[in-house]
Amino acid sequence: SRSVPTVRKDAVYFIGSFGRVHCVDRATRKARWEIKMSERYPDAETPKWGYAQCALVIDDIVVVTPFGSETGVAAWHRNTGKEVWRSGPIGNSHSSPTLLEIAGEQHIVLTTVVNQGSKEGLITSYRPNDGKTLWQTSHYYNRIPIPPVTKVSNTLLFATGGYDCGSTMLSIERKGNRYMLSEKWSIQKGSQIHPPFVIADHLYFLANENSNHRVATKRKTGGLSCWSLDGEELWRTGNDPFMGRGASLYADGMLIVQDGEKGILRLGEVSKGGFRELASANVFGSDLKKNFDLKFWSPMALSEGRLYMRGQNRLLCVDLKK
Repeated sequence: SRSVPTVRKDAVYFIGSFGRVHCVDRATRKARWEIKMSERYPDAETPKWGYAQCALVIDDIVVVTPFGSETGVAAWHRNTGKEVWRSGPIGNSHSSPTLLEIAGEQHIVLTTVVNQGSKEGLITSYRPNDGKTLWQTSHYYNRIPIPPVTKVSNTLLFATGGYDCGSTMLSIERKGNRYMLSEKWSIQKGSQIHPPFVIADHLYFLANENSNHRVATKRKTGGLSCWSLDGEELWRTGNDPFMGRGASLYADGMLIVQDGEKGILRLGEVSKGGFRELASANVFGSDLKKNFDLKFWSPMALSEGRLYMRGQNRLLCVDLKK
């Protein structure tokens, strides 16, 4: 699987690269059910780089993404796999649906690409219990959407991605039963794989992507980047350190970053004044003299002081309490 399993008290849910959805009972450690999306939805088309979505579990449903000419998103009962609802087509994506609370209402929000040639993209919101479309906007386009939409505040949503498609801050307002969305600002920089963090009313993300990671002069434009909520870049680390397209977590006032190129683990503090590295370790034992990207792009997980990190062929558990 290219995604991260979703764990609940009684079961674990995950989606394979070719669209097979699994529900594993934690007590018996056996499959409760397995369903391939293309068998249930014949119109389903595997995205170019495979399904990379995390299964989204909300109460008694699990939300999956068949992506086809007739089907977009679907919700199944999490215990049986029986379909509860399905949406119409919305294109495809490598981004995961995310649950956001906006104006006191729950929203399943997903970024998709409809047509690369005409640069058509969508961000769509669904009501969890019945799949009703609450709102949809074409204000953001990314030819290969990966990061989920980030809720910045009750009235602001941030969409970002790589492939030189940049980022957009959206304003959202509820008027009666309708939602009104508009573009507040947009920038050329974006985070290719992982979503940003909102810390003390500032955005932080690794502004690294295909177009700037190979050339030293372009690397200076990337690294960890800090932005005001008005779209002003306050600082960036550039090439020192660059940190590639790795994953980050924010816990106990620290930013935990896995370097996307070498797998180096860094702990640091961030503020609108800059980045201060507190510690670093070459936990994967990578050859730091070799100038190539080892593609440590997987999300990390933190539980009870233990950090779980993945490379292309290794899984590490690092004890951060020591």
